[in-house]
Amino acid sequence: MIDRTRLAGLRVIEEERFVALHPRSGALAEQARGPLLAGVPMRG
Repeated sequence: MIDRTRLAGLRVIEEERFVALHPRSGALAEQARGPLLAGVPMRG
């Protein structure tokens, strides 16, 4: 059985680690939130 609480905790740790190791990626993702729908380019 999967312990969802533990899994959620591990995800938080990995996300924090990624942001710490790749700060530019976080900054670019933040910029993309404005002009893009959920950070994804959409074509009409």
